Amino acid sequence: MASSSSFASNSQYCPQWKYDVFLSFRGADTRTTFTSHLYEGLKNRGIFTFQDDKRLEQGDSISEELLKAIEESQVALIIFSKNYATSRWCLNELVKIMECKEEKGQIVIPVFYDVDLSHVRHQTESFAEAFSKHESKYTNDIEGIKKVKGWRTALSDAADLKGCNIHGRIESECIRELVDDVSSKLCKTSSSYLQDIVGIDTHLEKVKSLLEMETNDVRILGIWGMGGVGKTTIAKAVFDTLSPQFQGASFLADVKETNTNEMHSLQNILLSELLREDKRYVNIEEGKRLMAHRLRFMKDEAPDEHIKKLALEVVSHAKGLPLALRLWGIWLHNQDTTMWREVVDMIKRESSPDVVKNLKISFEGLQDKEKTIFLGIACFFRGRKEDETIEILESYDLGARIRLRGLIEKSIVFITIYDTIQMHDLIQDMGKYVVKMQKDSGQPSRLWNIEDFDDVMVNNTQFLSLRRIDLSYSYSLKRTPDFKGMPNLEYLNLWQCTSLEEVHHSLKYCKKLIELNLNFCTKLERFPEILGIMKQGTAIKIMTSYSGIRELPLSFFDHQPHLIELHLNDMKNLVSLPSSICKLKGLVKLNVSRCSKLESLPEEIGDLENLEELDASYTLISRSPSSIIRLNKLKVLSFGQHRSEDGVFFVFPLVNEGLLSLKYLDLSGCNIIDGRLPEDIGSLSSLEWLQLSRNNFEHLPRSISELGALKNLDLSHCKRLTQLPEDIACLSSLEKLFLKGNNFEYLPQSISKLGALEYLNLLDCKRLTQLPEFPQQLETIDADWSNDLICNSLFQNIISLQHDICSSHSLSLRVFRSWAEDIPSWFNYQGMGKSVLVNLPKNWYVSDNFLGFAVCHSGEYYIDCITAHLIPLSCDGGLSSMTQEFALSNNSEYSDEWSSINFLLVPLGGLWDASNANEKTPNDYGCIKLDFIGETDDAFGETDDDFEETDDDFGENMKIGVRLLYKNESELCIGIRKSRYEEEATCSSSKKQRP
Repeated sequence: MASSSSFASNSQYCPQWKYDVFLSFRGADTRTTFTSHLYEGLKNRGIFTFQDDKRLEQGDSISEELLKAIEESQVALIIFSKNYATSRWCLNELVKIMECKEEKGQIVIPVFYDVDLSHVRHQTESFAEAFSKHESKYTNDIEGIKKVKGWRTALSDAADLKGCNIHGRIESECIRELVDDVSSKLCKTSSSYLQDIVGIDTHLEKVKSLLEMETNDVRILGIWGMGGVGKTTIAKAVFDTLSPQFQGASFLADVKETNTNEMHSLQNILLSELLREDKRYVNIEEGKRLMAHRLRFMKDEAPDEHIKKLALEVVSHAKGLPLALRLWGIWLHNQDTTMWREVVDMIKRESSPDVVKNLKISFEGLQDKEKTIFLGIACFFRGRKEDETIEILESYDLGARIRLRGLIEKSIVFITIYDTIQMHDLIQDMGKYVVKMQKDSGQPSRLWNIEDFDDVMVNNTQFLSLRRIDLSYSYSLKRTPDFKGMPNLEYLNLWQCTSLEEVHHSLKYCKKLIELNLNFCTKLERFPEILGIMKQGTAIKIMTSYSGIRELPLSFFDHQPHLIELHLNDMKNLVSLPSSICKLKGLVKLNVSRCSKLESLPEEIGDLENLEELDASYTLISRSPSSIIRLNKLKVLSFGQHRSEDGVFFVFPLVNEGLLSLKYLDLSGCNIIDGRLPEDIGSLSSLEWLQLSRNNFEHLPRSISELGALKNLDLSHCKRLTQLPEDIACLSSLEKLFLKGNNFEYLPQSISKLGALEYLNLLDCKRLTQLPEFPQQLETIDADWSNDLICNSLFQNIISLQHDICSSHSLSLRVFRSWAEDIPSWFNYQGMGKSVLVNLPKNWYVSDNFLGFAVCHSGEYYIDCITAHLIPLSCDGGLSSMTQEFALSNNSEYSDEWSSINFLLVPLGGLWDASNANEKTPNDYGCIKLDFIGETDDAFGETDDDFEETDDDFGENMKIGVRLLYKNESELCIGIRKSRYEEEATCSSSKKQRP
């Protein structure tokens, strides 16, 4: 076990890292060759390496994940290849790596693969060609020029670092040297963290003396102690400190937390890490059989096939808990087949007392408040959302969030990827065992199984410590037990007790009740008697949604100052609310939505001074109490309807500078006519969303333009509203405007001054024939694209927004998105694929009339740029194709949108180069070809695994439409060419050069 490295020298502090190595490379150059071999070499050495096509989860944002991965990596290996600099992703990645080198002390190792160091340092050869294109792309773009300069600096700085030159050498030797170099530089994350623990140095020195590292032999060291004293912590610290000194090392940590069906993988992990081969040495069944042989306590006799099968059942039931396997193995030692069968049946039916008692040692080591939280999870909350559980447990005044972290650190519970709380089955059994012991001693704290419930019903058992009863989904339950013996009851859950007809009147004696859930108790017609003041200082909820309750008791709300949530929605029999509800001074949420017989709210509703949410949608309420304007903490208010009864017109009172905090107001479908919206609605200074769709007013209040915080305005299907106010431009924060299904003939030009507007919905506006001038920030517009006039109007707008493309030599095109699936028929040239070739008609170019090529493509692919080729009728006379690449300026957010289409205009002025035309005119060119170029190599050069798409099949299913756009089509006189020329493949294609 001799080692040349000293123990202390490896104990120095290193910052925490999530990854050991980050690989930066150009995917098209080295992904399947050098990089893949290097990755395997690093992984086989136990070096945790981030490679984006192997580490990213589906649905993650590529660029954000990679930037974070760079920051969390101790070493960055940059593999420079010929095409590295052609990828802006790779260059941005390099800049981030060099920043981390300076700011975080990241180790950077350049690798020069089929390129010379000087090519990288001075950006010559292939790097020069790449930067020529980058600089051309960012001409007159100050930010772009700065970015290119930063790329050059990063390349030069990286090339100056000590690295590895692969050229002319055997790659396998280079990879071995790189892996050795990286291994020698690493300091493990967990080691650096553990060595900050107070007092751990003494333990490390003691272990060092026992290991006798100077001797050249094997040492086996056992660390013994009760749960939670730090055995694993010490072992991991020792391992992390010493493992870099060995060519092979493996640490099998937290075996007891191994998930279901993963025990078999422990052999694979051990063998793979030691032998550096990433393969499975055993399958699931083989793994179970190997572990079953460990349960063979029959001396030298081989077990028969029946016992082997039973042993596999035991292994499966243990679910990765070694303690259970060891104790059950002791039970089964030297037993015959009959005893095996009985023991296995008992194990499957109920947990072993020995296992539970041994696990209970961990429970006894918890603090009292941790015990309370653990038992609550074991009995009720396993599998529930973390935040939901914390919200409930907080009512115990236990500091639930912090103490839950403690339980996680002690490996008693864990949080799944779905944010639910989970624990091992046997840990849960241990928790329920503890509560059962409490019951046997006459002081049960929780009730969840039918046997205990029968004790309550039949024997009126006293449950003085009982806090929670969960009888949800008890479909046959008709009446609850007597609650007199449960003075500390805090939670009563009767969710979906669909046969329940009566809640025992003794519930009124449960003065500490925090939450009552009667949702979906459809046969319960009477609200339970709950008198007296409930537990003070706690969050109290009452939920009676979808219940059959007909009325609420008048006196109940007189005594509930701490009730914060009252859910009464979907109570089909509820006709009215008692005025006493307005005495709930602590109420924050009130929901009476879909109470289809409820006709009014109490006039004193304004007394609910802490109310933040009031949902009275889909009721018969036709007017809002005038006092509602005094609810200055109210944030959400909804009276929305599917449709109002004829002749019933909703009335909303004057605001009078009230409702100071209101952010969301829904008055949709309320049959509001002129005069029924408050004229001073503009005084709602905090309002961000105003929902007024499906109403009957003809004019909007003038003050609506004063809603300075408004972000979303929905006026859809307001059929009598024929025009918008000109001062709508005063809505400076407006981001989304919904005008669907209206009868507008035109829209005010002032819409163009809505500086924050990003989305405009004009679907089903049948009388609208022309779109307004677009504001600069508009990104998405939905309209009736079957209307040719609307399509033409769209592109007239696009022209006005990029009118300077010729004068400024800008080569960036604006893109507009719409939520549609098909290319509009207005585009008379349609095809499918990643390119389209359009044969141009005779005399297609008309001076001062032709505007450009209107283009539409489906939005499921991320398109980075478009290359346009104007192809001559003939190659005679030295004519060559005119080619220009156009970047798409605002389409970065549009990738992966399967139900959208994108619009853009390719202007002839950006493509035509008179200096190369040999005195010819555009009519001497007979075809235009458009190539759609996308980032198939995702962030920093890797292919998106979600789609497994390659350069060859990118865009094959993309729909494309093209139309020649003119100022005035009625003046055209163009014909069909007798012959089509598609000879661009035989003609030389020259990239248009800008002076």
